[in-house]
Amino acid sequence: MNPTACEKIFAPYRGGRLLIGFSGGADSTAALMVALYWRERLELKLTAVHFNHGLRGAESDREEAEARRFAETHDVAFISRRFALASGPGVEARARAARLSAWRELVAETGAAAVVVGHHADDRAENLLLRLARGSNATGLTSMRACSRVAGVLFLRPLLNFRRVEIESFLRRNGILLWACDSSNIDQHYSRNALRNNILPEIYSALPGSESGLAASLDALAVDADYLEQLTAENFAALKVAGHPAAAWLALHPALRFRALRLLLADFSGVDEPIAPEFEERVRCELTRPDRACRLIPTGMSALPYIRLENGRLQKAMPEQVNFQTVDWSWRDGSCVAGGVRFTASEAAGRPPLSGLDECCFDAELLPETVRIAPFFAGAKMVPFGGTGPVLLKKLRINRGIAAADKPPLMQTLSGTVIWWPFVRQGAFAAVTAATRKTVLFRAERV
Repeated sequence: MNPTACEKIFAPYRGGRLLIGFSGGADSTAALMVALYWRERLELKLTAVHFNHGLRGAESDREEAEARRFAETHDVAFISRRFALASGPGVEARARAARLSAWRELVAETGAAAVVVGHHADDRAENLLLRLARGSNATGLTSMRACSRVAGVLFLRPLLNFRRVEIESFLRRNGILLWACDSSNIDQHYSRNALRNNILPEIYSALPGSESGLAASLDALAVDADYLEQLTAENFAALKVAGHPAAAWLALHPALRFRALRLLLADFSGVDEPIAPEFEERVRCELTRPDRACRLIPTGMSALPYIRLENGRLQKAMPEQVNFQTVDWSWRDGSCVAGGVRFTASEAAGRPPLSGLDECCFDAELLPETVRIAPFFAGAKMVPFGGTGPVLLKKLRINRGIAAADKPPLMQTLSGTVIWWPFVRQGAFAAVTAATRKTVLFRAERV
């Protein structure tokens, strides 16, 4: 292995600090050795980082101690982070999430410019098949690139063009004959192990030349993905300047819209996470609805549970528009803001004309001085204006074609009777009749 083949990866970080993912295995040891080569030439500051997942007991502790000794022998700062992971279903995903969270913290703590990891050509082929099985697009299929940013962390992979056998040969030529061998790597219950130990060798054996063919396909896919990502970034910048109009989002090619939605969520939340295909489909369906009612669209993200479509634009849904506490409002005392909605009230003689579903009118003499603004709840019912019996609010919402995620607050009496669901339907409570002398007009406005 020629370390100078990695020069383009390390050169931009001259004089900077890099973290090295160092398990003590062959791959991470080779990545550390290559980084050491460039430390002398580029005045890099290196820190080896070891993650002890706590899954293999004494074996994990022994590997941590050996990794520390190796780093100290080569005058490299060493950091160890321990996780308390439980074995069982999903442990691979949980371990990846724990490592990524730790990397984000360590980059922030140390001021490191990037993280160097030992992924190589065999890992890249395994990742391709795993991502194919999950239904990934070209960006997902080529997620292992020489330089890539994940959740705000820049990862460098100097070994991607080298196979495992080449890496081990490089170590031996440099006098390194022992390295950690994770005993869990032979456990066929893990999907990556099954690919590595059984499926890929069978493919290579049955299809001569497929090893280099997969590598060539990955290179071609990466070029395609890079172009699509550049085009997406340009389109997203224009969408942002225009205020994310629904028509412009609909006009995007699906290949760009899917990627642009990830940029939108990252821009709104500050967290870069993969998005699910069903989220893109949900957004597309909401964008095509003919009415302009405000809708909350669930994202599946904990950092940003919803975005909203309002006035023909995609917008960030603020926490107060999703969750709020019940408010008892004396409507004569001024406006009230709850659940992302501002309520105002005014009295008039006779029945004023209503401009839309954002207004309702009650008989002032039958309406309590204080009403309750409360969150929507499952099973809520209301006797609609003109109706004779209670109807599930869910049914009223469906009849209006309003998205399930869009749940504006309810107006109730203090005893809990629902009298108005803004933007959906007014109730029959305190209805204005020919005998009504004074009315109260309520208006609801999204904020």
